Amino acid sequence: MKQIITQIRKTPLYTEWDVDTLIYNGDPSNRIDLVFLGDGYTVDETALYSNNVQTYSNFMFNSISPYNEYSSYFNVYKIKVISQESGSDHPEWDPPVYRNTALGSYYGCEGIDRLICADDDSVYAAAQSIPWYDEIVVLVNDPTYGGSGGDYFISYNGFWGPYVFMHELGHSFANLADEYLYGDFPGTVSGCNCDPNSVNPGWQSWIDIGSPGVGTFLGCSFNNLYRPTYDHCMMMSLQEIFCVVCHEQTIRSIYELVRAYDDVFPSTDTLSLETLSPQLFEIIPLTPNTHSLKVKWFVNDQLKSSENPFNFTSSSAGSFIVKGIVYDSTEMVLDDPLNLLVDSKEWQVTVIPGDYLCGDANQNDTVNVSDVVFIINYLFKGGPEPVPYASGDVNLDQEVTVSDVIYLINYLFKGGFKPCNL
Repeated sequence: MKQIITQIRKTPLYTEWDVDTLIYNGDPSNRIDLVFLGDGYTVDETALYSNNVQTYSNFMFNSISPYNEYSSYFNVYKIKVISQESGSDHPEWDPPVYRNTALGSYYGCEGIDRLICADDDSVYAAAQSIPWYDEIVVLVNDPTYGGSGGDYFISYNGFWGPYVFMHELGHSFANLADEYLYGDFPGTVSGCNCDPNSVNPGWQSWIDIGSPGVGTFLGCSFNNLYRPTYDHCMMMSLQEIFCVVCHEQTIRSIYELVRAYDDVFPSTDTLSLETLSPQLFEIIPLTPNTHSLKVKWFVNDQLKSSENPFNFTSSSAGSFIVKGIVYDSTEMVLDDPLNLLVDSKEWQVTVIPGDYLCGDANQNDTVNVSDVVFIINYLFKGGPEPVPYASGDVNLDQEVTVSDVIYLINYLFKGGFKPCNL
Protein backbone atom coordinates (compact mmCIF):
# COMPACT_ATOMS: atom_id res chain seq x y z
CA MET A 1 0.00 0.00 0.00
CA LYS A 2 2.70 2.50 1.00
CA GLN A 3 4.78 1.69 -2.07
CA ILE A 4 1.92 2.38 -4.46
CA ILE A 5 1.11 5.71 -2.82
CA THR A 6 4.75 6.79 -2.89
CA GLN A 7 4.91 6.14 -6.61
CA ILE A 8 2.13 8.60 -7.40
CA ARG A 9 3.42 11.33 -5.09
CA LYS A 10 4.57 14.46 -6.95
CA THR A 11 5.86 16.61 -4.09
CA PRO A 12 9.66 16.54 -3.66
CA LEU A 13 11.30 15.90 -0.30
CA TYR A 14 11.94 19.18 1.49
CA THR A 15 14.92 19.21 3.83
CA GLU A 16 14.40 22.64 5.36
CA TRP A 17 11.31 24.55 6.48
CA ASP A 18 10.71 27.65 8.57
CA VAL A 19 10.65 26.95 12.31
CA ASP A 20 8.93 28.59 15.27
CA THR A 21 10.12 27.88 18.80
CA LEU A 22 6.92 27.69 20.85
CA ILE A 23 8.35 26.68 24.23
CA TYR A 24 11.98 26.98 25.28
CA ASN A 25 12.88 25.80 28.76
CA GLY A 26 16.60 25.22 28.40
CA ASP A 27 19.53 23.74 26.53
CA PRO A 28 18.21 21.16 24.04
CA SER A 29 20.91 18.75 25.19
CA ASN A 30 19.08 18.49 28.52
CA ARG A 31 15.48 18.92 27.44
CA ILE A 32 13.00 16.73 25.57
CA ASP A 33 12.64 18.42 22.20
CA LEU A 34 9.17 17.87 20.72
CA VAL A 35 8.75 18.79 17.06
CA PHE A 36 5.38 19.36 15.36
CA LEU A 37 5.07 18.74 11.62
CA GLY A 38 1.90 19.36 9.65
CA ASP A 39 0.64 17.40 6.67
CA GLY A 40 -2.20 18.42 4.39
CA TYR A 41 -2.02 22.08 5.43
CA THR A 42 -1.82 24.36 2.41
CA VAL A 43 -0.25 27.81 2.41
CA ASP A 44 -3.73 29.25 3.03
CA GLU A 45 -4.11 27.02 6.12
CA THR A 46 -0.99 28.08 8.01
CA ALA A 47 -3.10 29.89 10.61
CA LEU A 48 -5.15 26.71 11.15
CA TYR A 49 -1.95 24.74 11.57
CA SER A 50 -0.60 27.22 14.11
CA ASN A 51 -3.87 27.13 16.06
CA ASN A 52 -3.91 23.33 16.02
CA VAL A 53 -0.34 23.11 17.31
CA GLN A 54 -1.07 25.60 20.08
CA THR A 55 -4.23 23.72 21.09
CA TYR A 56 -2.47 20.35 21.26
CA SER A 57 0.53 21.77 23.10
CA ASN A 58 -1.70 23.51 25.65
CA PHE A 59 -3.70 20.33 26.18
CA MET A 60 -0.54 18.32 26.80
CA PHE A 61 1.11 20.70 29.25
CA ASN A 62 -1.92 22.23 30.96
CA SER A 63 -4.36 19.32 31.27
CA ILE A 64 -2.54 15.98 31.22
CA SER A 65 -0.48 14.60 34.09
CA PRO A 66 2.42 13.97 34.38
CA TYR A 67 3.29 16.21 31.42
CA ASN A 68 1.89 19.25 33.22
CA GLU A 69 4.10 18.61 36.26
CA TYR A 70 7.17 18.19 34.04
CA SER A 71 6.42 20.79 31.35
CA SER A 72 9.68 22.62 32.17
CA TYR A 73 11.57 19.55 30.92
CA PHE A 74 10.34 20.14 27.34
CA ASN A 75 11.10 22.39 24.43
CA VAL A 76 8.48 22.58 21.66
CA TYR A 77 9.02 23.53 18.03
CA LYS A 78 6.65 24.01 15.09
CA ILE A 79 8.04 23.30 11.63
CA LYS A 80 5.97 25.04 8.96
CA VAL A 81 5.50 22.24 6.46
CA ILE A 82 3.34 23.33 3.51
CA SER A 83 1.38 20.91 1.31
CA GLN A 84 0.05 21.44 -2.20
CA GLU A 85 -3.36 20.04 -1.28
CA SER A 86 -5.47 19.95 1.84
CA GLY A 87 -6.22 16.71 3.69
CA SER A 88 -4.80 13.21 3.51
CA ASP A 89 -4.93 10.13 1.30
CA HIS A 90 -7.88 7.77 1.76
CA PRO A 91 -7.14 4.56 -0.12
CA GLU A 92 -9.65 2.82 2.15
CA TRP A 93 -12.53 4.80 0.63
CA ASP A 94 -14.54 3.63 -2.36
CA PRO A 95 -13.53 5.24 -4.59
CA PRO A 96 -10.12 6.02 -3.04
CA VAL A 97 -8.97 9.64 -2.71
CA TYR A 98 -5.38 10.82 -3.01
CA ARG A 99 -4.00 14.25 -2.15
CA ASN A 100 -0.66 15.81 -2.90
CA THR A 101 0.77 16.45 0.57
CA ALA A 102 4.30 17.12 1.76
CA LEU A 103 4.61 14.13 4.07
CA GLY A 104 2.48 11.63 2.18
CA SER A 105 0.09 10.77 5.01
CA TYR A 106 -2.58 8.17 4.35
CA TYR A 107 -5.33 6.31 6.17
CA GLY A 108 -5.94 2.58 5.97
CA CYS A 109 -2.35 1.76 6.92
CA GLU A 110 -1.80 -1.99 7.42
CA GLY A 111 -5.43 -2.51 6.42
CA ILE A 112 -6.83 -0.60 9.42
CA ASP A 113 -9.10 2.26 8.33
CA ARG A 114 -8.24 4.67 11.16
CA LEU A 115 -4.52 3.92 11.26
CA ILE A 116 -2.63 6.82 9.67
CA CYS A 117 0.88 6.44 8.29
CA ALA A 118 3.17 8.79 6.39
CA ASP A 119 6.21 8.64 4.16
CA ASP A 120 9.07 8.07 6.59
CA ASP A 121 11.73 9.69 4.42
CA SER A 122 9.65 12.84 4.02
CA VAL A 123 8.94 13.05 7.75
CA TYR A 124 12.57 12.68 8.77
CA ALA A 125 13.73 15.09 6.07
CA ALA A 126 11.33 17.75 7.33
CA ALA A 127 12.35 17.14 10.95
CA GLN A 128 15.96 17.97 10.07
CA SER A 129 15.03 21.62 10.51
CA ILE A 130 15.40 20.69 14.22
CA PRO A 131 18.03 17.95 13.96
CA TRP A 132 18.28 17.56 17.74
CA TYR A 133 14.63 16.45 18.05
CA ASP A 134 13.61 13.74 20.53
CA GLU A 135 9.98 13.28 19.49
CA ILE A 136 8.21 14.02 16.21
CA VAL A 137 4.45 14.39 15.86
CA VAL A 138 2.70 14.75 12.53
CA LEU A 139 -0.63 16.59 12.65
CA VAL A 140 -2.81 15.59 9.71
CA ASN A 141 -5.28 18.16 8.48
CA ASP A 142 -8.20 15.78 7.98
CA PRO A 143 -11.54 15.46 9.82
CA THR A 144 -11.52 11.66 9.70
CA TYR A 145 -10.68 10.07 13.05
CA GLY A 146 -7.26 8.43 13.13
CA GLY A 147 -3.68 8.30 14.36
CA SER A 148 -0.71 6.04 15.00
CA GLY A 149 2.27 5.62 17.29
CA GLY A 150 5.78 4.44 16.55
CA ASP A 151 9.18 6.01 15.98
CA TYR A 152 7.16 9.15 15.39
CA PHE A 153 3.45 9.58 16.05
CA ILE A 154 0.51 10.93 14.09
CA SER A 155 -2.84 12.46 15.02
CA TYR A 156 -5.67 13.85 12.97
CA ASN A 157 -6.85 17.40 13.81
CA GLY A 158 -10.56 16.72 14.34
CA PHE A 159 -12.68 16.96 17.49
CA TRP A 160 -10.96 14.12 19.39
CA GLY A 161 -7.56 15.05 17.99
CA PRO A 162 -5.93 16.25 21.25
CA TYR A 163 -6.89 12.99 22.97
CA VAL A 164 -5.61 10.90 20.07
CA PHE A 165 -2.44 12.98 20.18
CA MET A 166 -1.86 12.13 23.86
CA HIS A 167 -2.73 8.46 23.39
CA GLU A 168 -0.27 8.11 20.52
CA LEU A 169 2.38 10.03 22.46
CA GLY A 170 1.97 7.39 25.17
CA HIS A 171 2.97 4.77 22.61
CA SER A 172 5.90 6.64 21.08
CA PHE A 173 7.39 8.35 24.11
CA ALA A 174 6.72 5.96 27.00
CA ASN A 175 6.26 2.68 25.11
CA LEU A 176 2.78 2.23 26.59
CA ALA A 177 0.53 -0.46 25.14
CA ASP A 178 -3.09 -0.19 24.09
CA GLU A 179 -5.33 -1.40 26.88
CA TYR A 180 -8.42 -1.86 24.72
CA LEU A 181 -8.81 -5.22 22.98
CA TYR A 182 -7.78 -5.72 19.38
CA GLY A 183 -10.06 -8.74 19.27
CA ASP A 184 -10.87 -11.95 21.09
CA PHE A 185 -7.47 -13.61 20.67
CA PRO A 186 -4.19 -13.88 22.63
CA GLY A 187 -0.90 -12.15 21.95
CA THR A 188 2.08 -10.35 23.47
CA VAL A 189 3.07 -6.70 23.82
CA SER A 190 6.06 -4.94 25.33
CA GLY A 191 4.28 -2.17 27.26
CA CYS A 192 4.62 -2.14 31.05
CA ASN A 193 0.86 -1.59 31.41
CA CYS A 194 0.00 -5.04 30.02
CA ASP A 195 1.05 -8.16 31.92
CA PRO A 196 0.28 -11.88 31.50
CA ASN A 197 0.20 -12.38 35.28
CA SER A 198 -2.87 -11.74 37.37
CA VAL A 199 -0.79 -12.39 40.50
CA ASN A 200 2.23 -10.17 41.11
CA PRO A 201 2.04 -8.15 37.88
CA GLY A 202 4.64 -5.50 37.06
CA TRP A 203 2.62 -2.89 38.98
CA GLN A 204 2.30 -4.95 42.18
CA SER A 205 3.78 -2.07 44.22
CA TRP A 206 0.72 0.06 43.39
CA ILE A 207 -1.60 -2.74 44.43
CA ASP A 208 0.31 -3.22 47.69
CA ILE A 209 -0.15 0.41 48.75
CA GLY A 210 -3.85 0.26 47.93
CA SER A 211 -3.81 2.73 45.06
CA PRO A 212 -7.50 3.38 44.26
CA GLY A 213 -8.86 1.34 41.38
CA VAL A 214 -5.59 -0.49 40.68
CA GLY A 215 -5.68 -4.26 40.33
CA THR A 216 -5.57 -6.78 37.48
CA PHE A 217 -8.30 -6.58 34.84
CA LEU A 218 -8.39 -9.11 32.04
CA GLY A 219 -7.90 -7.74 28.53
CA CYS A 220 -5.00 -5.51 27.48
CA SER A 221 -4.48 -5.40 23.73
CA PHE A 222 -5.04 -9.17 23.80
CA ASN A 223 -7.42 -11.40 25.76
CA ASN A 224 -4.65 -13.18 27.71
CA LEU A 225 -3.13 -10.03 29.20
CA TYR A 226 -4.12 -7.92 32.20
CA ARG A 227 -4.31 -4.14 32.57
CA PRO A 228 -3.93 -2.06 35.79
CA THR A 229 -7.39 -0.42 35.93
CA TYR A 230 -10.84 -1.19 34.61
CA ASP A 231 -11.13 2.02 32.56
CA HIS A 232 -9.13 4.78 34.15
CA CYS A 233 -6.47 5.47 31.58
CA MET A 234 -5.83 7.29 28.31
CA MET A 235 -4.46 4.03 26.90
CA MET A 236 -7.87 2.37 27.39
CA SER A 237 -10.21 5.10 26.18
CA LEU A 238 -10.11 8.79 25.31
CA GLN A 239 -10.06 10.65 28.63
CA GLU A 240 -7.93 13.24 30.38
CA ILE A 241 -5.94 10.87 32.60
CA PHE A 242 -3.23 8.25 32.55
CA CYS A 243 -3.33 5.54 35.22
CA VAL A 244 -0.66 5.48 37.94
CA VAL A 245 1.29 2.77 36.10
CA CYS A 246 1.44 4.85 32.93
CA HIS A 247 2.28 7.94 34.98
CA GLU A 248 5.22 6.12 36.48
CA GLN A 249 6.50 4.84 33.14
CA THR A 250 6.14 8.28 31.56
CA ILE A 251 8.27 9.88 34.27
CA ARG A 252 10.90 7.17 33.93
CA SER A 253 10.91 7.84 30.18
CA ILE A 254 11.41 11.54 30.82
CA TYR A 255 14.50 10.83 32.89
CA GLU A 256 15.88 8.54 30.21
CA LEU A 257 16.32 11.66 28.09
CA VAL A 258 17.27 14.33 30.61
CA ARG A 259 19.75 14.67 33.44
CA ALA A 260 18.27 15.73 36.77
CA TYR A 261 20.39 18.89 36.86
CA ASP A 262 21.26 21.67 34.44
CA ASP A 263 24.56 22.91 35.77
CA VAL A 264 27.14 22.55 38.53
CA PHE A 265 29.63 24.75 40.30
CA PRO A 266 32.58 24.64 40.14
CA SER A 267 32.73 23.56 36.51
CA THR A 268 36.13 21.88 36.80
CA ASP A 269 36.25 18.29 38.07
CA THR A 270 39.50 18.64 40.03
CA LEU A 271 40.43 21.26 42.60
CA SER A 272 43.32 22.02 44.92
CA LEU A 273 42.68 23.82 48.21
CA GLU A 274 44.61 24.75 51.30
CA THR A 275 43.46 23.49 54.67
CA LEU A 276 40.59 25.51 56.09
CA SER A 277 40.00 27.24 52.75
CA PRO A 278 36.25 27.04 52.06
CA GLN A 279 34.98 25.86 48.68
CA LEU A 280 31.36 26.18 47.60
CA PHE A 281 29.81 23.32 45.62
CA GLU A 282 26.41 23.65 43.96
CA ILE A 283 24.13 21.61 41.72
CA ILE A 284 21.39 23.40 39.77
CA PRO A 285 18.52 20.86 39.62
CA LEU A 286 15.72 20.80 37.10
CA THR A 287 12.48 22.28 38.39
CA PRO A 288 9.21 20.35 38.08
CA ASN A 289 6.15 22.53 38.57
CA THR A 290 4.83 20.75 41.66
CA HIS A 291 7.88 19.88 43.75
CA SER A 292 11.62 20.38 44.08
CA LEU A 293 14.34 17.85 43.44
CA LYS A 294 16.48 16.98 46.44
CA VAL A 295 20.26 17.14 46.76
CA LYS A 296 22.54 15.33 49.21
CA TRP A 297 26.25 15.89 49.62
CA PHE A 298 28.85 13.27 50.47
CA VAL A 299 32.56 13.54 51.24
CA ASN A 300 34.42 10.26 50.80
CA ASP A 301 31.04 8.48 50.83
CA GLN A 302 30.04 10.02 54.16
CA LEU A 303 26.82 12.07 54.16
CA LYS A 304 27.67 15.65 55.08
CA SER A 305 24.68 17.80 54.13
CA SER A 306 21.25 17.92 52.56
CA GLU A 307 21.54 21.63 51.87
CA ASN A 308 22.33 22.96 48.41
CA PRO A 309 24.80 24.62 47.90
CA PHE A 310 27.35 22.84 50.10
CA ASN A 311 30.37 24.54 51.70
CA PHE A 312 33.36 22.22 51.98
CA THR A 313 36.34 22.84 54.24
CA SER A 314 38.97 20.51 55.62
CA SER A 315 41.38 21.08 58.47
CA SER A 316 43.46 18.18 57.21
CA ALA A 317 45.54 17.68 54.11
CA GLY A 318 44.62 14.79 51.85
CA SER A 319 42.50 13.67 48.92
CA PHE A 320 38.73 13.89 49.02
CA ILE A 321 35.84 12.95 46.75
CA VAL A 322 32.99 15.46 47.02
CA LYS A 323 29.80 14.05 45.52
CA GLY A 324 26.44 15.69 45.04
CA ILE A 325 23.48 13.40 44.43
CA VAL A 326 20.28 14.91 43.02
CA TYR A 327 17.07 12.91 42.87
CA ASP A 328 13.37 13.23 42.20
CA SER A 329 11.34 11.92 45.13
CA THR A 330 7.97 12.24 43.38
CA GLU A 331 5.22 10.05 44.80
CA MET A 332 4.20 9.23 41.23
CA VAL A 333 7.11 6.77 40.97
CA LEU A 334 7.29 3.79 43.31
CA ASP A 335 9.68 1.63 41.30
CA ASP A 336 12.85 2.96 39.69
CA PRO A 337 15.02 -0.15 39.26
CA LEU A 338 17.47 1.60 36.90
CA ASN A 339 17.80 4.69 39.14
CA LEU A 340 16.66 6.90 36.27
CA LEU A 341 15.43 9.55 38.70
CA VAL A 342 18.89 9.88 40.29
CA ASP A 343 21.96 11.69 38.98
CA SER A 344 25.25 12.64 40.59
CA LYS A 345 28.32 14.78 40.13
CA GLU A 346 31.76 14.16 41.63
CA TRP A 347 34.76 16.39 42.24
CA GLN A 348 38.28 15.29 43.13
CA VAL A 349 39.61 17.67 45.80
CA THR A 350 43.22 17.75 46.95
CA VAL A 351 43.79 19.63 50.22
CA ILE A 352 47.34 20.80 50.92
CA PRO A 353 48.66 22.21 54.21
CA GLY A 354 48.20 25.91 54.69
CA ASP A 355 50.79 28.36 55.98
CA TYR A 356 50.87 27.38 59.66
CA LEU A 357 52.83 25.16 62.02
CA CYS A 358 50.85 22.05 62.81
CA GLY A 359 50.59 21.61 66.58
CA ASP A 360 51.28 25.29 67.33
CA ALA A 361 47.81 25.85 68.73
CA ASN A 362 48.76 29.00 70.67
CA GLN A 363 50.70 30.64 67.81
CA ASN A 364 54.05 31.03 69.58
CA ASP A 365 55.94 29.57 66.58
CA THR A 366 56.92 26.37 68.34
CA VAL A 367 55.26 23.14 69.46
CA ASN A 368 55.61 22.43 73.16
CA VAL A 369 53.65 21.60 76.28
CA SER A 370 52.01 25.04 76.25
CA ASP A 371 50.11 23.90 73.14
CA VAL A 372 48.84 20.87 75.06
CA VAL A 373 47.58 23.20 77.80
CA PHE A 374 46.01 25.51 75.18
CA ILE A 375 44.03 22.70 73.60
CA ILE A 376 42.92 21.36 77.01
CA ASN A 377 41.67 24.84 77.94
CA TYR A 378 39.81 25.04 74.61
CA LEU A 379 38.20 21.63 75.04
CA PHE A 380 37.29 21.70 78.73
CA LYS A 381 37.42 25.27 80.05
CA GLY A 382 35.90 27.37 77.27
CA GLY A 383 39.20 28.79 76.10
CA PRO A 384 39.81 30.12 72.59
CA GLU A 385 40.07 27.67 69.73
CA PRO A 386 43.33 27.10 67.89
CA VAL A 387 44.05 29.59 65.11
CA PRO A 388 43.96 28.33 62.51
CA TYR A 389 41.75 25.56 63.74
CA ALA A 390 43.77 23.03 61.70
CA SER A 391 46.85 23.71 63.82
CA GLY A 392 45.21 21.83 66.66
CA ASP A 393 44.10 18.90 64.48
CA VAL A 394 47.43 17.13 64.80
CA ASN A 395 46.07 13.64 64.01
CA LEU A 396 44.31 14.83 60.82
CA ASP A 397 40.84 13.55 61.67
CA GLN A 398 39.30 16.96 60.77
CA GLU A 399 38.39 17.92 64.32
CA VAL A 400 40.16 18.96 67.51
CA THR A 401 39.47 16.51 70.33
CA VAL A 402 41.16 14.93 73.31
CA SER A 403 42.80 12.50 70.86
CA ASP A 404 44.89 15.44 69.60
CA VAL A 405 46.02 16.13 73.19
CA ILE A 406 47.13 12.50 73.53
CA TYR A 407 48.86 12.67 70.13
CA LEU A 408 50.83 15.79 71.18
CA ILE A 409 51.84 14.28 74.52
CA ASN A 410 53.08 11.16 72.75
CA TYR A 411 55.08 13.34 70.35
CA LEU A 412 56.58 15.57 73.04
CA PHE A 413 57.35 12.98 75.69
CA LYS A 414 57.28 9.51 74.15
CA GLY A 415 58.90 9.88 70.73
CA GLY A 416 55.59 9.69 68.81
CA PHE A 417 54.94 10.95 65.30
CA LYS A 418 55.30 14.64 64.50
CA PRO A 419 52.04 16.61 64.28
CA CYS A 420 50.27 16.11 60.93
CA ASN A 421 52.72 13.38 60.01
CA LEU A 422 50.91 10.14 60.63
